[in-house]
Amino acid sequence: MRYLIFSDVHANIFGLQKLLEQREALKADAVFSLGDVVGYNSFPHECLQLMKEHNIPSLTGNHEAMVLGTLSLNSCKSERGQNAVRITRELITSEDKEILRGWPVQWEFNETTIAWHAGFDSLFRTVNTVQRAVPQFRQMEKLGKDLCFFGHTHRPGVFIRDKVSGAIEYNTDPGRIMIDAGRRYLVNPGTLGEPRHGLPMSFVVFDAREMSLEYKTVALSAEEWRHLKKKNREVFGITSFKRLPQQLKEKGRRWYYRLGSLKEGPGASPAENKQTGFSEK
Repeated sequence: MRYLIFSDVHANIFGLQKLLEQREALKADAVFSLGDVVGYNSFPHECLQLMKEHNIPSLTGNHEAMVLGTLSLNSCKSERGQNAVRITRELITSEDKEILRGWPVQWEFNETTIAWHAGFDSLFRTVNTVQRAVPQFRQMEKLGKDLCFFGHTHRPGVFIRDKVSGAIEYNTDPGRIMIDAGRRYLVNPGTLGEPRHGLPMSFVVFDAREMSLEYKTVALSAEEWRHLKKKNREVFGITSFKRLPQQLKEKGRRWYYRLGSLKEGPGASPAENKQTGFSEK
């Protein structure tokens, strides 16, 4: 089987369409979502209908759980995210909600490959450093899995752990990787709809026959971005007296962490994400 695996499309219909346009050329047998199909952007119904039309299965992400009310809005620190969830509940149909209720929190592709949205123990676990990857590898070993796909962070990259030494490396520019039987892999395809940190929108081609991973990127046209942002403003608004206090608090928190990074010196913040050689047996 040859899969196109993506995550965090976040109601960006254009990103999802770009993926599907590549399906035939990439000779994919199936497409799979790691969750967060809704949230942040203004085409949740359209994305869910496109998923249904193309028979694309998905995991439950934290935004789906918030929309359904099985996860608190406070689990999302973003005011924009919380506002989008509240309005998404009104944008989607009862049929859409039934689709969301049918999505699992974990998926096994085969005997050695598994997937979850963020972490094995949480729908909003942030796994973006070597240390945070360690518990995920422990769970993989417990389950007898060598390969795990996860999303949530919007950061493409692969954590690789040597089975003998326990050393972990974090490859944030993976390109193409052949799976080695002597290692375990924790793979994040990035986001297909809500790029951050100056990173592109991306997904992964997983070939289960030859056991290989290959990262691919997609790009929206300027017109598509304008259309999306305009629709977002129309649907979600920009601010209100009710939203303003939380928006100001969030902006202040961002500046606080940004200034902290500057005080620590250039490269201080990204360093944590590029550690190698960390091991724990």
